[in-house]
This record gives sequence, structure tokens and C-alpha cells, in this order.
Amino acid sequence: MEKILIVDDREENISFLNPVFKDLGYGIICANNGASALALARKNPPLMIISDIQMPEMDGFALCREWQKDETLKHIPFIFYSSIFVERKDEEFALSLGALKFISKTTDLEEFITIIKDTVQNYKADESIRSAYKLIDEIEYYKNYSGTLKSKLDDNMAVSDINQRLIDEIKEHKKLEAELKHSQDELKNSALRFQTLFEKANDGIMQLTLDGRIIAVNESFAKMHGYSSEEMEHLTTLDLNTPESALGIPDRIARHLAGELMHFEVEHFHKDGHCFPLEVTSSLINIGDETFILSYHRDITERKKAEDAIKESNERFRQISETAEEWIWEVDADGLYTYASAVVEKVLGYSPEEIVGKKYFYDFFPEEIKETYKNAAFKAFERKDSFKSFVNENIHKDGHNVFLETNGLPILDKDGNLRGYRGADVNITERKKFEVELQIAKAKAEESDRLKTAFLQNMSHEIRTPLNGIIGFSELLRSDDLTVADIQEYSGLIQQSGHRLIEIVNNILDISKIETGQLKIQHKTFSLNNLVKDIYNFFIPIANAKNIKLNYQISADIIVDSIITDNTKLNQILTNLINNALKFTEKGRVDFGYEIKDNFIEFYVRDTGIGIAKELHHKIFERFIQGDISVSRGYEGAGLGLAICEALVEMLGGKIWLESEINRGATFYFNIPLITDDKIEANQTKKQIRSLNQSQLKILIVDDDHTSYLYMRSVLKKNNYFVLYADNGKLCLEILKENPDIALILMDIKMPIMDGFTATKEIKLFRPDIPIIAQTAYAFTEEKKNILTAGCDDYISKPYEKAVLLNLIEKYLQ
Repeated sequence: MEKILIVDDREENISFLNPVFKDLGYGIICANNGASALALARKNPPLMIISDIQMPEMDGFALCREWQKDETLKHIPFIFYSSIFVERKDEEFALSLGALKFISKTTDLEEFITIIKDTVQNYKADESIRSAYKLIDEIEYYKNYSGTLKSKLDDNMAVSDINQRLIDEIKEHKKLEAELKHSQDELKNSALRFQTLFEKANDGIMQLTLDGRIIAVNESFAKMHGYSSEEMEHLTTLDLNTPESALGIPDRIARHLAGELMHFEVEHFHKDGHCFPLEVTSSLINIGDETFILSYHRDITERKKAEDAIKESNERFRQISETAEEWIWEVDADGLYTYASAVVEKVLGYSPEEIVGKKYFYDFFPEEIKETYKNAAFKAFERKDSFKSFVNENIHKDGHNVFLETNGLPILDKDGNLRGYRGADVNITERKKFEVELQIAKAKAEESDRLKTAFLQNMSHEIRTPLNGIIGFSELLRSDDLTVADIQEYSGLIQQSGHRLIEIVNNILDISKIETGQLKIQHKTFSLNNLVKDIYNFFIPIANAKNIKLNYQISADIIVDSIITDNTKLNQILTNLINNALKFTEKGRVDFGYEIKDNFIEFYVRDTGIGIAKELHHKIFERFIQGDISVSRGYEGAGLGLAICEALVEMLGGKIWLESEINRGATFYFNIPLITDDKIEANQTKKQIRSLNQSQLKILIVDDDHTSYLYMRSVLKKNNYFVLYADNGKLCLEILKENPDIALILMDIKMPIMDGFTATKEIKLFRPDIPIIAQTAYAFTEEKKNILTAGCDDYISKPYEKAVLLNLIEKYLQ
């Protein structure tokens, strides 16, 4: 509570004032003389001092003089409160000492309270203003004071003890007469100090009349306006104020007359014509019987520029924060949002109004990580660390999770204390998803590389093993001491190894054709039951050799004897599945067959073998995947069969799946659409091959590979064909022209000098009727198409078996 110092030697006066100030909300400090008052005020400066004049030891006038000498007290309002000194010259003398007011104790209580309130509200201590009062001759005043004091006291105090006190006061004032000369000098010095302060103050000071005439200005005021002090004396305030600033003059004067101390801003004209802003503090002063306005002016041009720069910076920041993709934010030291740009609505679904002052940064973290993130963040707050690319998960307003990348810097005050953080968040949810997808893709790629490595190792094994058998047993066949049984055994093993090698090569070629889209479907009408029986007959010797029961199931419905699909692809699918079933079954049985379900034929191949782990069910149809890809596995194969089956089934318009458990066997299912041809004849008679005198037929073999020629020559000669040979297309044409009785040509495609395509086109120009069978190591669909387009009647893919070659020749020589 603010305190008011009451100085009075009479208790009844203090008792009277105490409740008055208590009602006003102030406390009081009491002293019964000037010396005690000074000691109390220096120890605990009051809001205001109210002093009587007549007191022992040090009276009120002496107290006021000492009060104004003290630099720590002179700015505090000093009010005299007396019942003895009530004349005009008493008040003037009191004010000349530095007092702000002189109040008679006979003043009405309500008026007294109003004076005190106005004094507290409006007083601004200013030595220059107070010192502006006309100095009064203290010596003359005290002479009069001493002459009249006794008569005044005689009229007001008849009690003897009061008389004694007055006698003491008279002695005191006589003592003060010696000091009056010194006080007068001090007052003159004070006036000189005021004049110096007025002239040398940094702020511009102007004294003017209520009608706007300039009485005096200091050097700073004249300089900031570009005038000399003498030029200023001929101007009015209207000459200086801009029209906009001049509009406020009447209102400011009215408020001054009401006792208000004014603070405001104006714009003045400089002598050169430009305008500049000023900050003004002004109040009324009374000098003698006249009232003036005293105003202090400070040029705030630089401050205005700084304010404009701040406004521009704030506007720039606002525009950047509203147009940037990043969400820009600020939080206080507790993590409460104090600013959020509009982008937050795109990022988290909340408007800035829903966040600022209402949400903490950790309110958006998922519950399971909230405390961890919060504690880590506040530890960083304690260290005043910056945040760089901090990835964190947040909950969107609609409930889904978003990932943000946070960058933030600490906001510090001038003492280095943390006020909060400022930063930006970028929504990286899509990037995070991409990273996850990339990790999955990377894992898949690594898995694929691992599988390919295993596949290549497996392929090396699968290819080298039969080659080793072929080369090894071929070497053994050259021995001189072989028996017929040895030759048959070695030949059988060579043939077995060759078939195994052909299967591997065919699988690789099939996968290549599937990958490049060169594998085409060729629909034919055929008997499904016959196909199943043929497959059974093919595998029954293999099953018997392993002591495994092989069974099949077919339908008695005549419809399956006339279905339409690619019988070659269907045969390949069933062959692969049954071959796998027999391979992975050590004992028990293998069943296969089909059922008609709606408009589909559903096939199955069931075994009692080792089974497939459930975690591999979704991978087993991928390329290079096997149930066991380790180098110690006990089963041969490249891991391509099921991938080929899946691709072929899909090409036929169906799907494939399996049911299996480890050590409980496996069942593979697949289906294809059921398509029939009602026009097909169920029992088509086979064409009879015409018996020919083969010794009369010449066949021209055209091949630059001499080994292939020797193999074909051996096969054909054993079947009574006459063989001619050419190692390039050009020689082929010459031999054909010399031997017009050649019945058939076996044409290689890739040869030097002239290839098979060119030779065939030339031959068909003069022998269009001669059958030409292309022999090629290229088994791709596009290559076959080119062969037929060139004019060849048919083709055979290397390597081929003797029976296949002879059947194809008989087809064209029947």
C-alpha cells in the first residue's frame, strides 16, 4: 500500500487525517517535526508529504527547504496544511520554496479530498516548472512573518503551553533570519540551473500561451525544426502542426484546463517543408497570474521507421507463413501454442483459433508415445537445443495419423532465459509411406537377389549334373572292354541325363517367353479324358519305380471328349504338378484328376509327400522359390515349375492354389473355363500313312553344324533315306538344282554365306511344292512365326528325339 507522510505536532490533526486517507486507499506515516519527517522519508520515501508550518525543532518552511535539497525526495509532492498562515503572500512564499499546494485547515473536507486526489493523479515532479515561480525575498518575508506571528498566535492560542511553544518558534525563526541570505543565493542558483537545463536539454521544450503563441523554445526544439530561436518567436503552434495534428489542439487544451497531464504524438513541419513525427508531454504551469502550456518534444522519426520496419517484417512473416507449405508455429516455455499459421488446418485439420492458447504441442502425440516424446522435448527445452529434422507422429483431427518433420529454434530474452520455441512442420506422411514401401521393395529386392543367387547356384548344379553324366558316360562308351549290358546302361544314363537337361532348358525358355509375352495360347479341340490317360501312362513307370501308387479320376460325361483349350499348355501344367508330387513323395500315393464345377473344370494333384510350410504358401508360385532352397536340399529342380504353372493357368483363364502342411502332403488345385465344340466328331479316324519305298527318297540336310548333320544322317540312313548335305544356303540352292528329285529339305536357320530364311525364299520361287522343315535352336513364338512366313512348311526345335524327327518327315512324305 502506498504511504502519505503527515507532519504535525498535534495528535488531533493526525487523528483527523488518518481515516480520510484510509478511505482513499492510502496508509500514513506520522512525524511531529521536520527533522523526524526527513529521517522517515529518506528511509522509506512516501507518495506525498503533507506538513504543518508551526512545529518544534524544524518548522514546515525549513522542512520544505531541506526536502528540495535532497535529490531522492525533491520529486515527491510537498503540500502545506496550515490554519495560521492563510494570506496570499504566505501561499506565494510556500510555493517559492518548492511546495505544490498550500491548503488551509479550514478547507471543506470534500474539497480537501478532491485536492489530494487531483494532486496524486496529475503531479509530475519537475524542478524546472516549480522553480519558475517568482522568487520572494525571504528576509523581508520573515521580518513580516516575525511581526505578525505573535498577533496571530495570540488570537488563536490562549493556552499557556501554546504560548510557550510560539515563543520557541519565534526564537527558531530568528535563527533562520541568518540563513535567509544563503537561501536567497540558493534560489538564484536554482533559477540559473533551470535556465541551463532549459537551454541544453536533449528534448525540445516549448512554452506557449493558451491561444498558441510561442513564448520561448530551447535550442533543441529550434534545431529539430530547422529554425533559430529568434525565428521561432514569430511563429505559432499552427505554423508547426500539420493540418491533421492541428485538428486535435482544441481537445488537448480542454483536457489541460481540466488538469490532465497529456502524452500524445503529432506531426510538425520542418523549415524545409518535410514532416516528421514527435512524441509530446505537456501540462499547464502558472507563473504569477498567467497560465502557460509547457511541452516536451522528442523526435521519433527513427522510432517510427523501426516501427514501420517491424510492421513490414510482421506482414512479411504473415504472408510467408500463410502461403508456405510448412506449418509455422510458436510455443511458450510450457509448450502452449502462441501462434499457428493457417497451414495447420491442412496438416492437422484444426484452425489456428482451435490451437493458439488452447493446445500444447504434445496434445497431438498418440497416447502410446506421448510421455516419451514429451519428456524428450522438455529435456531439449532445458538445454535450449534446436530441433533439426525431428520426425514425429501426430493425430489428425479426424483421427488418422500423420507424420511431421519438425525444425525449431529457441526464443530467448535479453538475459538468455527461454521464452519458448519458433519453428515449422512439414507433412511427410506420403514420404513416410514411400519410405516404408521402399523398405518393403528393398527387402523384396534383397530377397529376390538371395533367391536368384540360390537359383543360380541351383541351376549350376542342375545343368552341370546331367552334363557331367552325358560327358562322363560318353567317355566310358569309348572304352574297348565294354559289354552289351554296359553300353545299354551307359546309353540309358546318357539319355536320362539328356532328358533332365532338356527339361531345365525348356523351363528357362518358357519363363523367358512368359516374361517377354511371346508365349501364345493356341486353342484346339481335344478329348480331356484321353489327355489324362496319356499323362497317367507316361508317369506310371516312374511311380512304380519309386513304389508309389498313382491314381487318376476322370468324368464319364461325353462333354469332356470335346473341350477347347490349349492342350499343350494344359498337358504341361499337369505334367509339372505330377512330376513335383512324385519328386517330393517318398512313399504313399499320388492322385490326380478333375471335376466339372459350374462352367469350370477344376483339376487337382494330391500327394502324401513332405508338404509345404504355411508361411511359404503365398510365395511358392514365385520364380526361383522352392520349399527348400538350401544347398543341402535333397531334391533336384530349378524352382521354376510352379511359376510356369501359375502363368499358364492364368493365360488359360483360370487360377491356381494349394492346401498343404509340413509332413502331411500337399494338394494343388487349378481351374480353367469349360469350353466345348458341338461340331467336333467324337471319333475321328486316324489318317493312314502311305507305305513308301523310302530308298527312293532323297533328303537334303542343310546345317553348318557338322555334329548335327552326322546325327541326322545316322537316323535317316537307318530308315533307308538317301541323304545329301550342304553347310550353307548358297550350296543348298546349287545341290537342289542339280538334284530335282530331292523330296524334302531339313533347313537350319542360322548359317554363314546365306541363312535359312533367304535360302527358303529362293527355293520356293522355283520349287514351291517341296516340303522344307526348319530346324532351329530358337524356340520362341516370334521366331517360329518368322520361319513360317519365310515359306517353311514346318519346324522342329533342337534338340529333338529320333521319333519326333521321323514322324515329322513321314507327315510330309506320306
